[in-house]
Amino acid sequence: RSRARTTLEVHLFGTHAGLRGWLLEHFFIKKIRADKRFGSLAALRARMLEDIALARRIIARGRHRRTWRK
Repeated sequence: RSRARTTLEVHLFGTHAGLRGWLLEHFFIKKIRADKRFGSLAALRARMLEDIALARRIIARGRHRRTWRK
């Protein structure tokens, strides 16, 4: 029996060099959009920039917490 794997794509804003070996806990604040296929790489890149801007606005509202630990 084959099991479908769930994949989560997480983007880190700002400097995140040197995170190897760290346990990163993520949590959901708000779903930005459903999965979508794009007709071109340019369209994908444009939408990613829109998604980033929206995510930053959501985070700026301050209804979240950060958890970092090694």
